[in-house]
Amino acid sequence: MIPCCVGSGLLYGLGRSSSDTGPLLFGYYLLSALFGANPLILSFMAANIAGHTKKAISMSLYGMGSAAGNIVGPLLFKSKEAPKYAGGLKAMLGIFIATIGCVAITEVLLVFLNKAKEKERVANGKPAKIQDLSMNDKYEARQDHQASPGEEGVTEGPRLGEMAFADITDRQNDEAHIGRNALDTAFTMDGKNKIQVTDPVVELI
Repeated sequence: MIPCCVGSGLLYGLGRSSSDTGPLLFGYYLLSALFGANPLILSFMAANIAGHTKKAISMSLYGMGSAAGNIVGPLLFKSKEAPKYAGGLKAMLGIFIATIGCVAITEVLLVFLNKAKEKERVANGKPAKIQDLSMNDKYEARQDHQASPGEEGVTEGPRLGEMAFADITDRQNDEAHIGRNALDTAFTMDGKNKIQVTDPVVELI
């Protein structure tokens, strides 16, 4: 969204003389960064919404919102404001800034929710962090089915993955983890120089 803010700011703040053609064109090109957000939003929704019904409804609402935006957006630009269209550009800049604010709020909220889930897992006898071994180059048996004795005051606990196909919500599932983006993974190198994912999206373990 930051390139979109810069681009719309340039289009709004610059004049329309021939000397401004280059910067105006650059600002216009920056607006194309907006289309990179669509696949990220869809990937985020696909990875973090558990349950077929919720996923279908969420995707439908996204499509409806996108269609509504395509209808309302052009109406922000009035023909009487040509050639600068200051009102439409100002509204567009405000929308981009508001979007950045929403992203920041979502980031803080997801961090809070994931920390709460970690505490809930520990209270239920599970490890706070769940490792995804699917990226390893060869099969390796999981070592975290149960919390290690003495881990944060936990002596033992149930096996991980027992909630994978349970008919419960994400709030009820203590193994739910909401990725802060579509590729919410932290890669670390273990002692054998193998890449291991340490913070995966594991809603459907």
